[in-house]
Amino acid sequence: MEIEVPPNPSRLLRISTEMLPERGRFAAFQEQFARRILTMDVIDHGAGCPRIEVTFMPLGKAAVATLTATPAESHSS
Repeated sequence: MEIEVPPNPSRLLRISTEMLPERGRFAAFQEQFARRILTMDVIDHGAGCPRIEVTFMPLGKAAVATLTATPAESHSS
């Protein structure tokens, strides 16, 4: 599965694991959004039912984001 992320550098992006098919939901989020856009790895500590919601605004070399999630851990890739 691939999450489409528009190339426009000033576009507000909103993504939720709830938007993805239940099967493979977290894996798709991890591979297609967390690693590609946020450049981080996310480790689920949500007892197998992870929920993550992200609002992300790239601003050149910096970005502004909010993240709401079940228990998780993140590390820079």
